[in-house]
Amino acid sequence: MVMTMGIMDNVKVSEQEGVITLELSGDFVEKNFVGIRTMIENALMGPTPGFVFIFEKVDFVDSSGVRMLLELKKLVEGNKRKMILSTLPPPIQTAFERMQMENVFNITKTLDKAIERAKAK
Repeated sequence: MVMTMGIMDNVKVSEQEGVITLELSGDFVEKNFVGIRTMIENALMGPTPGFVFIFEKVDFVDSSGVRMLLELKKLVEGNKRKMILSTLPPPIQTAFERMQMENVFNITKTLDKAIERAKAK
Protein backbone atom coordinates (compact mmCIF):
# COMPACT_ATOMS: atom_id res chain seq x y z
CA MET A 1 0.00 0.00 0.00
CA VAL A 2 1.23 3.47 -0.87
CA MET A 3 -0.12 6.43 1.06
CA THR A 4 0.86 9.97 0.11
CA MET A 5 1.67 12.02 3.19
CA GLY A 6 2.68 15.34 1.69
CA ILE A 7 4.51 17.25 -0.97
CA MET A 8 7.23 19.88 -0.51
CA ASP A 9 9.13 21.57 -3.31
CA ASN A 10 10.86 18.71 -5.17
CA VAL A 11 9.93 16.13 -2.48
CA LYS A 12 6.91 13.81 -2.40
CA VAL A 13 6.55 11.99 0.92
CA SER A 14 4.68 8.68 1.05
CA GLU A 15 4.40 5.54 3.16
CA GLN A 16 4.98 2.09 1.67
CA GLU A 17 4.75 -1.02 3.82
CA GLY A 18 5.37 1.08 6.94
CA VAL A 19 8.49 2.71 5.48
CA ILE A 20 8.54 6.46 4.78
CA THR A 21 9.62 7.20 1.20
CA LEU A 22 10.88 10.56 -0.01
CA GLU A 23 10.67 10.82 -3.80
CA LEU A 24 13.10 13.56 -4.77
CA SER A 25 13.20 15.46 -8.05
CA GLY A 26 15.24 18.18 -9.70
CA ASP A 27 18.26 19.50 -7.83
CA PHE A 28 18.86 18.08 -4.34
CA VAL A 29 20.20 21.12 -2.54
CA GLU A 30 19.83 22.71 0.87
CA LYS A 31 16.55 24.61 0.30
CA ASN A 32 14.36 21.65 1.37
CA PHE A 33 16.47 20.69 4.38
CA VAL A 34 14.30 22.22 7.11
CA GLY A 35 11.11 20.72 5.70
CA ILE A 36 12.65 17.26 5.27
CA ARG A 37 14.27 17.32 8.72
CA THR A 38 10.99 18.39 10.37
CA MET A 39 9.08 15.64 8.56
CA ILE A 40 11.65 13.02 9.63
CA GLU A 41 11.64 14.25 13.24
CA ASN A 42 7.84 13.92 13.31
CA ALA A 43 7.92 10.47 11.67
CA LEU A 44 10.50 9.29 14.21
CA MET A 45 7.78 9.62 16.88
CA GLY A 46 5.88 6.81 15.11
CA PRO A 47 6.64 3.17 14.39
CA THR A 48 8.37 3.50 10.99
CA PRO A 49 11.42 1.24 10.70
CA GLY A 50 13.14 3.57 8.26
CA PHE A 51 13.28 6.08 5.45
CA VAL A 52 13.99 5.56 1.76
CA PHE A 53 15.23 8.45 -0.36
CA ILE A 54 14.27 7.85 -4.01
CA PHE A 55 16.77 9.62 -6.30
CA GLU A 56 15.42 8.42 -9.65
CA LYS A 57 14.27 11.92 -10.72
CA VAL A 58 17.18 13.86 -9.21
CA ASP A 59 19.33 15.78 -11.71
CA PHE A 60 22.01 17.17 -9.41
CA VAL A 61 23.34 16.86 -5.85
CA ASP A 62 25.73 19.53 -4.57
CA SER A 63 27.93 19.49 -1.48
CA SER A 64 25.15 21.00 0.64
CA GLY A 65 22.89 18.12 -0.44
CA VAL A 66 25.51 15.56 0.61
CA ARG A 67 26.00 17.39 3.92
CA MET A 68 22.21 17.34 4.43
CA LEU A 69 22.11 13.58 3.79
CA LEU A 70 24.90 13.05 6.32
CA GLU A 71 23.02 15.08 8.96
CA LEU A 72 19.79 13.20 8.26
CA LYS A 73 21.61 9.87 8.46
CA LYS A 74 22.94 10.82 11.89
CA LEU A 75 19.43 11.82 13.03
CA VAL A 76 17.74 8.67 11.67
CA GLU A 77 20.35 6.16 12.81
CA GLY A 78 20.68 7.91 16.16
CA ASN A 79 17.03 6.98 16.66
CA LYS A 80 17.73 3.32 15.76
CA ARG A 81 16.05 3.55 12.34
CA LYS A 82 17.39 2.94 8.85
CA MET A 83 18.06 5.37 6.02
CA ILE A 84 18.39 3.95 2.52
CA LEU A 85 19.20 5.77 -0.73
CA SER A 86 17.74 4.17 -3.85
CA THR A 87 17.66 4.43 -7.63
CA LEU A 88 20.54 6.88 -8.03
CA PRO A 89 20.89 7.99 -11.66
CA PRO A 90 24.27 7.00 -13.17
CA PRO A 91 25.88 10.48 -12.93
CA ILE A 92 24.92 10.78 -9.25
CA GLN A 93 25.99 7.18 -8.54
CA THR A 94 29.37 7.96 -10.13
CA ALA A 95 29.75 11.13 -8.06
CA PHE A 96 28.91 9.22 -4.86
CA GLU A 97 31.47 6.56 -5.76
CA ARG A 98 34.15 9.21 -6.34
CA MET A 99 33.41 10.64 -2.89
CA GLN A 100 33.34 7.07 -1.48
CA MET A 101 29.80 7.68 -0.23
CA GLU A 102 28.83 4.08 -1.06
CA ASN A 103 30.85 3.23 2.06
CA VAL A 104 28.86 5.73 4.13
CA PHE A 105 25.29 5.26 2.88
CA ASN A 106 23.19 2.16 2.34
CA ILE A 107 22.45 2.44 -1.42
CA THR A 108 20.21 0.16 -3.50
CA LYS A 109 19.46 0.00 -7.21
CA THR A 110 15.72 -0.61 -6.75
CA LEU A 111 12.97 0.79 -4.58
CA ASP A 112 11.76 -2.72 -3.68
CA LYS A 113 15.21 -3.65 -2.35
CA ALA A 114 15.40 -0.36 -0.42
CA ILE A 115 12.05 -0.98 1.28
CA GLU A 116 13.11 -4.55 2.07
CA ARG A 117 16.33 -3.29 3.70
CA ALA A 118 14.51 -0.57 5.62
CA LYS A 119 12.11 -3.14 7.08
CA ALA A 120 14.79 -5.72 7.96
CA LYS A 121 15.43 -6.20 11.64
